[in-house]
Amino acid sequence: MVTMRPTGFSIQPVPTRLADFQQRHAGESILVCGCGSSLNQLHEAEHYITIGVNDIGRKFHPDYLVVLNGRQQFTAERFAPIAGSRAQAVFTHLQLGIDHPNVVRFLLGQRGGVDVSATDSLPYTRNSTYVAACLALFMGAKRIGLIGVDFTDHHFFAHTGRHALTGEIARIRQEYARLADACARQGVELVNLSETSAVDTLPRQPLAAFAAQAKTAKSLNIVSYATTPVAGVPKLLSECIERCTPHRCRTVWATHQYGNGVEFERDVEWQQQPDVARSLLEAADVVVVHNGHTAAQHNEILRHKPVITLAHNYMWNVDQQFVKRGLPGMVVAQYQASLPEFSQWCAVPNPVPLWNPLFNAGEKEARITIAYTPSGKHEKYPTGHRLYWHSKGYATTLAILQRLAQRYPLQLLTTGSGQVSFRQSMDLKRRAHIVIDECVTGSYHRNSLEGLAAGAVVINGLGLESAIREVFTQCTDNSPSPFVCASLDTLEAVLTELIALGPQRLSELGARNRQWLLQHWDFTAQWRQFWLPALEQARQKMMPATAFPEPQRQPHPVPVAPPCLPTQHTLIAGVSVIIPFAGKGRLQPLRSVLQALKSQADVQRVIVVELDRQPHARDIASELADDYLFACTDRPFSKSRAMNIALPFVSTGHLLWLDSDLLLPENFVQQARKECESRRLDCLIPWDRVDYLSAEESEQIQLGNLQPADCQPVHQFYSRKGAQGGAVLVRTDFILHHGGMPEPFQGWGGEDNAWFHKVGVLGKIDYTADRQRTIFHLYHPQSSGYCRQGEHIAANPHYRDNFQLLQQMRSVRHPATFSQRYPAPERHSAPWDGQQTIVFPPSHAALAQRLQEFYGDALRVSPQPDEQAIDLSLFSPLAEQLNQTVLAVIRHICTVRSYCVSPMPLPLLIAGATR
Repeated sequence: MVTMRPTGFSIQPVPTRLADFQQRHAGESILVCGCGSSLNQLHEAEHYITIGVNDIGRKFHPDYLVVLNGRQQFTAERFAPIAGSRAQAVFTHLQLGIDHPNVVRFLLGQRGGVDVSATDSLPYTRNSTYVAACLALFMGAKRIGLIGVDFTDHHFFAHTGRHALTGEIARIRQEYARLADACARQGVELVNLSETSAVDTLPRQPLAAFAAQAKTAKSLNIVSYATTPVAGVPKLLSECIERCTPHRCRTVWATHQYGNGVEFERDVEWQQQPDVARSLLEAADVVVVHNGHTAAQHNEILRHKPVITLAHNYMWNVDQQFVKRGLPGMVVAQYQASLPEFSQWCAVPNPVPLWNPLFNAGEKEARITIAYTPSGKHEKYPTGHRLYWHSKGYATTLAILQRLAQRYPLQLLTTGSGQVSFRQSMDLKRRAHIVIDECVTGSYHRNSLEGLAAGAVVINGLGLESAIREVFTQCTDNSPSPFVCASLDTLEAVLTELIALGPQRLSELGARNRQWLLQHWDFTAQWRQFWLPALEQARQKMMPATAFPEPQRQPHPVPVAPPCLPTQHTLIAGVSVIIPFAGKGRLQPLRSVLQALKSQADVQRVIVVELDRQPHARDIASELADDYLFACTDRPFSKSRAMNIALPFVSTGHLLWLDSDLLLPENFVQQARKECESRRLDCLIPWDRVDYLSAEESEQIQLGNLQPADCQPVHQFYSRKGAQGGAVLVRTDFILHHGGMPEPFQGWGGEDNAWFHKVGVLGKIDYTADRQRTIFHLYHPQSSGYCRQGEHIAANPHYRDNFQLLQQMRSVRHPATFSQRYPAPERHSAPWDGQQTIVFPPSHAALAQRLQEFYGDALRVSPQPDEQAIDLSLFSPLAEQLNQTVLAVIRHICTVRSYCVSPMPLPLLIAGATR
C-alpha cells in the first residue's frame, strides 16, 4: 500500500427528486446562508457545504439553492443570479422558468412545521431560509449554522432599507425556536452565526467555532512543517488553523524538543513516524514551511506543493528556495519584519491559540510575582552582530531582579537553575503579575504575547525602535501597545514603579492586557487578513499548467450524461472481491487471503487478476478463487489496470478492491456493505487501521498457527491519517457510470489516492465510522509499512510521474471539468496488450458484437482464421447463454495468451468455478 492521499470536495451525482437527497449529508455540518448583511462575515464559502437562498449567487454559488418566490417577485437584477446559478441543484415548489439541469421540485408541507420525515415535501414559513434549514435537516446534517439570516435592515450586497418581514419578527423568532427544539430532540445542533441577527431565539455561535466542526471533503489539508521546533510555533499554527478555519492542519516536524530541555506539544515527528509524516505531506493541499528549510527525504514531495515560507529568523538562517520560485514569503511581525531583507515579505502576527488552556489567565500569587523565562541566556551582542537580535540581557536582568528581591517581598520565577519546558514556562507566566521579555533590541517575542494571554503586565523594549513598533501596530489596526517599554538602563526603575502599584492593581492591569489580546490578536481575523491571500497565491502558482481551469460556466449549464461501461449482469446483493496480483514472492500471502475470504459473509465472487510475463498465481487462484484472469504483459505493473480488468465479471451491487496481502476480520465485508448502503455512499474506506505484522508472525499465520488479532504489529497506518487504499468498497453502478481506477498510474502508488479524489468530485466517499475496524497486513519486502526510509518509493521508477499525475488530477475539483479532463471509458480494460483477433461464423455474430461492445478496438475481426485468432465457433451461440459465454471467451483468451510464455498443454476452455 503506497499512499498519496488527495483531498477534494465531495459532490455526488445530483438527483432531481427530493427523496434522493434524504440523508445525503448524514452527520455533516451544513451552512444555511441568507442574504442579510451578516453574510459578509463569511469567507471561504467554497470550503463549506452550503444551502443558499434567492440571489446569493451575487456573492458565491452555494452547493444547493432554495427559491420560494416567483420570478415576477424579483427585479431583473436580482433574478439574474438565480437564472445563472451554478448550484448543484435548485430547490423550489414553483415553475421558475430557468434552464438548470437539476431543478428539484417539492411540495410545501406544514406551515411552521418541524417534521422532515416526508420525502416529497418540506415544512415552510414566510422566509426561505427556514425551508433551507429544514432541507439541511432532511439531508441529515448534524450541525446547521445560519448566517445572513438577519431580518435587519439591508442586504449583503447593498443598502436596501427595511426588511420586508420586520413586522413579523416575533413570529419568526418563535418558528426558529420550535425548529431548534425539534433539531435538539434529534441530536442536531442549530445555531445562529450572525453577529447582528434579529433571530435571538437561537443559540449564538462564532463562525470560527462552527468552522472548527465543519470539516468536510471540501476542506483543505494543510501541513505546518519544520526541521526544528521553532519555539513551538509550527504546532501552535496548526492548532489555530484547525480551530478557526474550515480546514484541517497537522504539524510535521523533525522533533518537538531542543537539546537543552525545552520541549513543546507533540504532533507528527518524522524521526519517529517517517511514513505518517510522508503520508501527510503527500496529502497536503498547502504546506507552511517554517524558515524554508526542508529535509532531503521530503524535497521531491514538496517540490510539487503550494508552499508558504514563514520566516522566524534572519535571512541568512532562512532558505529562500520556494520564494525564489515565486511562492509567497511571510515573516513574523517582530524584529525580523523590520529588517531590510524582508521588505518584500508579508509581516504576519505570531499565532496565539487563546482557547488553549495553556494560554488561559491564571490565579495570581498572593505576593507580587515576576516571571523571566527567556529562550536563551544570551547577554548582549554588539549592534550589527549576526546574533544581535538574540540578545536577552540575561545576566543584567537577573541581577536587577535579585536586587529588587532584597528590597521587596517578591517571588521570582526564572530559568536561573535551568531551562523549562513550554508547558512549565506557561505555568510560571500564569502565576506571575509581571512578565519580562527582553529589553535590549526594541523587539517583542512570544514571551510577550504569552504574558498578555496569562493576564500579566508585560515589559519589553517595544518602542525603542520605531520600525519594530510600526510593524506591531500594523497587526493591531494601530491600537496602542499594551506593553510597558523599558531598556536595560531603565528596567530597574520601571519595575520599581510597577511593584509600588501592589498585587491587586497589577492583577487588574494584567486582566486588561488579556482583554486587549482577545480583541486585537484574534486568529480568525488574522487568517482572513494575512494568511488567505498568501494561501491563494501559493495555490494559484502551483496550479499545474496541464490542468483544466475551473469552468467559467454559462448561465445555464448543460448536463452531460456520463457514458456507461457495458455490463451483462442484473446486479445481485452482495460483494465481489477483486484482487490485483503480481510478483512470485507474494504467493503465500495470496493463498492466506483467498482462504480467509471463504468465511466472509456477503462475498459472492472472488476474482484474481494477475499482470506479469508468467502466470505465477494460476494454481492457487484456480483452486481458491471463482475467477482467475491472467494478462500477459511486458508493460510495468498497473494495479489500476488489474482491478479494472475484472469489472466484466462483477455481478453484485458492490465490489471490494482488496490487496493480495491483507487479511480481514470476521464479518468485515458484510459490515462494510451495510454501512455503505445505510450512509448512501458511493465508496467507503471500510477500515480505520491496518496493522503491519512482522515476517515471523506473518509466517505463523500462513501456517495456521496464529491469529492476526493476537499479533503485535510492527507498525500501523490509519485511514484518516493518510492511507486510503488496500481495501476499498465501491458501489458497482458508480463504476459503470464513471469508470474504475485511473490507469495511467504505473507500479504501486497514487492510484488509490486518485480514486479517492475522483469519487470525491463525482460522488460521495467517506471513511468508516467504526474506529475499531482493523485489517492486517502480511509481511513482504518493499511494502510501505516496513520501509521507514522510503525504500518502496525508490524501488518504483514511476513514483515521480505518478505523483505529478495525482497533483494534476487533484487540481480539478468540479465535476464537469473532471469529466472533461478525465472522461469515463466507454469500453472495459482488456486483459491483453494490443489487439486480439477473433473469427466467427454468422451464427455467432451476436457473441462477436457483445465482445466488441466490451472491448472496442482491442478486438479485431478477421474474415480468415490465423494462428493468434480466437475462433468463436468453439463456443455456444445460444442467446440465453450469451452472458456466460462472453465470460468464457474472456477466460479462454487469458488462458491462451498465458501459454505464449508457458510450455504446458493448451486446454480448450477454463470455466470459472461456481461459488
